[in-house]
Amino acid sequence: MPWQNLDGGRAEDQAGPLPAYARARLPFKTPDAPLDVPLLSDLRLHDMGPCLADIAPQATDVADIAVPPQQFLTRPLWGVADSWPYLHDGRALDLVQAIRFHGGTRPDSIAAEFPYQCAGSEADPVINAFYALNPGDQQALIAYLASLRLPPLPGAVVPF
Repeated sequence: MPWQNLDGGRAEDQAGPLPAYARARLPFKTPDAPLDVPLLSDLRLHDMGPCLADIAPQATDVADIAVPPQQFLTRPLWGVADSWPYLHDGRALDLVQAIRFHGGTRPDSIAAEFPYQCAGSEADPVINAFYALNPGDQQALIAYLASLRLPPLPGAVVPF
């Protein structure tokens, strides 16, 4: 299957093996035709506040361009169930922790299990909305996120 990287180049123009994200995971009708991928991302940079900030700017694949420590490119939610541990540095061991680290005003009722105050993120309104959900609705959201799996690679054995 021909591969095009983000700037339109072809795999033959690239040195080394194809990156993992370029492997065939979705069926296609014509190799060069557009392919719908359910990323569930806006692919934009966002200020994620002090709880997610890195200690240094993050390098990019463009020379001399770095992302400030508190900014992150929105990662696709497609495949989030397959990407444990969570967050860029693996500090969240479950999806609820990952949501909480994104910001919002932490309710006092969870201070013992999640002692961090993470307000100051662009995600604050969304995280506050999560905190406002009743426990059943929070669990339904987590169940939905846990259903977002990547299709297996052709011929791969999935052990679960």
